[in-house]
Amino acid sequence: LMNWLGVPWPESAPEQGQRLSLDDVPALIDKIERQTSGPGRRLEELEEQIRQAGDTMARIAPYRDLRVSPKRLAEASYLYVMAGDMPAEQIEAASEDLPADAVVVTSGPAGGAEEGRGSAALLRRVLALSSRRSRFALRTVLEDHHFNEQELPTDIEAAPASIYERARSRRDSLQAQKEAVQAPLLEIGRARAPELREAWRTVCRALRISEAEQNYASTWATAIISGWSPKDQVARVREAVRRVTQGRAVFEARDATHEEIEQQLVPSYTDVPRLLRPFQGLVHAFGEPGYKEIEPTILFAASFLLMFGLIFGDLGHGLCLLAIGLITLRLGSRRATRDAGYVIAAAGLASALFGTFFQGALFGHSLKQMGWALTLGIEPLQLGAGSADAAGHVVRYLIIALVFGIGLISVGVILNIITRLRHGDYEDGLLGRYGLVGAFFYWGSLAVVVKLALGGRDPSDLWLVALLVVLPLGLLAFHEPIYALLTGRRKLWREGSLVGLFEGFLEALETIMTYMANTFSFLRVAAFALSHVAMCFTIFVLQGVVKPLPAGVVWSGLIFVAGTVVIIGLEGLIVAIQILRLEYYEFFTKFFRGEGRTFRPFRLD
Repeated sequence: LMNWLGVPWPESAPEQGQRLSLDDVPALIDKIERQTSGPGRRLEELEEQIRQAGDTMARIAPYRDLRVSPKRLAEASYLYVMAGDMPAEQIEAASEDLPADAVVVTSGPAGGAEEGRGSAALLRRVLALSSRRSRFALRTVLEDHHFNEQELPTDIEAAPASIYERARSRRDSLQAQKEAVQAPLLEIGRARAPELREAWRTVCRALRISEAEQNYASTWATAIISGWSPKDQVARVREAVRRVTQGRAVFEARDATHEEIEQQLVPSYTDVPRLLRPFQGLVHAFGEPGYKEIEPTILFAASFLLMFGLIFGDLGHGLCLLAIGLITLRLGSRRATRDAGYVIAAAGLASALFGTFFQGALFGHSLKQMGWALTLGIEPLQLGAGSADAAGHVVRYLIIALVFGIGLISVGVILNIITRLRHGDYEDGLLGRYGLVGAFFYWGSLAVVVKLALGGRDPSDLWLVALLVVLPLGLLAFHEPIYALLTGRRKLWREGSLVGLFEGFLEALETIMTYMANTFSFLRVAAFALSHVAMCFTIFVLQGVVKPLPAGVVWSGLIFVAGTVVIIGLEGLIVAIQILRLEYYEFFTKFFRGEGRTFRPFRLD
């Protein structure tokens, strides 16, 4: 009824005093339906016929200019016919290169889209015809002009042009009939909208209660209601039950059992500070924390903002992002929009702070050269510096990015060890790739690299490599039989010694590759920071080119504004995506599985 009458769905809870009894809803619906069922059914029929006419037009559109049956063309013994899509600007050039007995003609927009929209303005559906002896030359020319062959609809026996025109005429006629039928229905809808919306809310509430009752075990006199509650809310629930039932209820609470946790029957309730809730949505995009997993929102927010500041550190660009985020937060009508505005504002604040005190940059210009002393001046690339100085800045920023990545990976490994041991998973917690042995290998390998880089080679390095690298790799490769010996299990390998050795070798090899790839992946932090500087430098160069021209100041200002928009909009989005990739794949995969069940409290509205 609401669809027929054009009544929008209610978005908010009803005002007090407007509640409608469920028993009153059927009478209301019957009354309105008797008044509207005839026009309503007719409206549905017309909408279905309009859809069918539209489907016909969409199918015929690529051949709507063709005034001969495709079936007759395909059956012609003296013609070779091809149908397909071609870039519009290539059609004329292709026609000039064709053999003398061949021709290319357009028959409509590509892919059934309306002409002038999207890719249809760039691609056209064409028919290519030639004599059969020239078919190979025709195909060669078409391939050179980016022709994408499509199947010719040989089941169409009439001319597509006439079919298309009839379908369009029928659709327009049906649309006029629909508007005539719909007008009185919309008038009724405006008058009945409050009653229908209230009936909708009433039925939804009753449905929620009915769904909840399906989980109750009941007799003629009692009901057993069970569910999950956060531990810190149990006393509140107990008091609410006592108050509502006036003491005529038995309330019992217990902790989740190990079996329920292992079977993932226990939902996860995570209560983070209000300032971090928008970031929690980004965490949940990866997965819901398990019942005994560490909630990573605080770490995610901190590392996200640190990386954004390292890459996009600029006082001017950061303040622009901050303003955009605050406006979105203020004007957003939906929670998702406001959360996005909050994240943008936080990223802008991080960018401004890093740009002021770390990189020392204002729209790409050096703050230190402007006289601002409270900055470290650690720019990824100092514009105007000599080649040696510039190379030194780049190398320093690459090292900063690697050190940050090593720190974040290490935090992930430590969290994994804590989580596995809390679960009682001692095999992965102690001997796994991201367990204690894996951490020993990673940190030992880094120590060897630093020693070789700073202290040079030494004969004792072989013992260092054997202790810090080879030994933990061996423990990783043979972790299954080692754990079997420690726990007293009779079988050293679950799948046999040969399979176990092969899997152990692959485990060690994959550990090396994973840690190496994850570490070097953080070089993108420095790479995109350099990209940010390069885009600022491009703006400076373009401004220098236009300044000598007439009205050069105006052109320079326009280039600055346009370039700033590109940097903030395009580069800011790319940087955010790259940071999310580092968070999800280099950080979360170490300790966070995200396979938990979301805790959804029972609500009527």
